[in-house]
Amino acid sequence: MATGSTPAHQTRIAVAVSLLLAGLLVAGCSSAAKRPAPVSATPAETTATVTQAPTASTPPPGTVVLDQNQLATICTSPQTDSTDPPATVAGSITSVVPGAIAIISCGTQVAGYDLNAGQMLWQQPIGTDASASSDSPAKITVVYADHHIYAFETDTVPANGLIAAYNTAKLTAYDPKTGQPVWSQPVEPDNKQIDTSGAKVIEIPAKAGEQEQTIVSLSDADIALDSASGKQLWKGVPLKQNATYLGDNLALQIDNSDPIVLTALDNATGRQVWQQTYPQSDLTFSADVAPELVGHTVWFFGKSGYDSFDLDKGTHTAHVLYPVSFQHVLSNTSLTMAYVDNSLRLFHVGDWSKPLWSVTSDDATPLAVTDTAILISAASGPQILSADVGSLLTTTLTADEIGSSPLAVQDGFAFNSTTVIALAPPR
Repeated sequence: MATGSTPAHQTRIAVAVSLLLAGLLVAGCSSAAKRPAPVSATPAETTATVTQAPTASTPPPGTVVLDQNQLATICTSPQTDSTDPPATVAGSITSVVPGAIAIISCGTQVAGYDLNAGQMLWQQPIGTDASASSDSPAKITVVYADHHIYAFETDTVPANGLIAAYNTAKLTAYDPKTGQPVWSQPVEPDNKQIDTSGAKVIEIPAKAGEQEQTIVSLSDADIALDSASGKQLWKGVPLKQNATYLGDNLALQIDNSDPIVLTALDNATGRQVWQQTYPQSDLTFSADVAPELVGHTVWFFGKSGYDSFDLDKGTHTAHVLYPVSFQHVLSNTSLTMAYVDNSLRLFHVGDWSKPLWSVTSDDATPLAVTDTAILISAASGPQILSADVGSLLTTTLTADEIGSSPLAVQDGFAFNSTTVIALAPPR
């Protein structure tokens, strides 16, 4: 998902790079329909509190499924003393994972919330160990991916006799649907100075007949683990920091100088597979634009258009500029929504000859596009349009709830760090 010419917007981050502990809080909490009251679970000491989910039904388009008030309720700790007020942590939505589960950070607690059912599934202190010594608590780094929540726990072993102090680290994967640990493995046990504070975790789709891999990217090494068991598959030299993992075997490194250099690297070895060079004038993106992978095609959406490449071969398969009449543009890999000449128009991506529909509008900016519904920022406030004909759908959203930047979309829900809005599931 990306923005067009004006105003400048951030693009949707792809799988690996998404809302990682986003903390911007916005005010406001009105909704299109009555919002389900969150069922707050009591934080457990060492195990998750799990609530059985009711039968899911998708909320109507425009429904605010989670807002700042609900996050405060979810993240409010139960009273331990009748004279003390309950402790409230300003919660934030870190991601929405497949299955329409919102992952919510409540400080030391993490919660999973079923967006279709409108009910919290679990809440627990991810990565914490109640048996650990309070004198030297472990350093916990939590990282989110599509299929697991990962917690790095780093301990310092004090110096003893002739042995200097050293670090140990382990990685625990949690199921985002239950909050329960799936596996736990030591990380680089031979590295006595290991530092996991800046670790990245990327889940790589499985090759045919093989298992999905979890790539752990550290400052000194990249380590591939079996996503199901945590078993180490290989360890290699770290890819450069501006490399983005995309497919089951290749990562893409972007040098945004002039000319722009794209280099595909083997995930397992870091070795170059192909390299292509392009003048900046021939491409529409910059290094801060996250690519989207569909099949073997990598898409880059920029302010003025988009480019696509064959990831396996490095072939530049498309370079498309938006028409100069497009003022505010938001695209995904199938649709483009644009404000053009006092109208909002929806197109098949790359085909500007005839819009799928056009509706008269004063200045308006698209914030989220799905093939079912479209979120628009208009002068009167946020509006929801049906994607089939562009008709207005009922909503009482406020600008405070959605902000002015494009929202990420997962399973038909648009979201930022404090709000989740139903746009109906993709057809």
